[in-house]
Amino acid sequence: MAARFVHSSCLSRSPAMVFLLAFLFAALLSVRADDPEVTVTRLQNLPNRLFYFDDTPVILMHDPVTLDVLRSEDEGKSWQPITGVEMAIRLVSHPHNNEMAFII
Repeated sequence: MAARFVHSSCLSRSPAMVFLLAFLFAALLSVRADDPEVTVTRLQNLPNRLFYFDDTPVILMHDPVTLDVLRSEDEGKSWQPITGVEMAIRLVSHPHNNEMAFII
């Protein structure tokens, strides 16, 4: 039976490899995302359209039956009617600025 010899360069890389593998494993654990949060919100009527604004959790929706505009500040989890508007025939987004919408 032949004796096995380990080359000295393999021994010097071994602690570095262990450190590298430990670092990669720790990095993968820290990137792990939590489970997504799902919320069911019941609406009285189906909206015509939802308006999402850039870089904000605010959403607007137009209720075509009650002629109300509802606003959500938490990505659609809860909705409140916009005050000061008697009747909203239509909700229109600005053609060039995704930070604006108009109630007609």
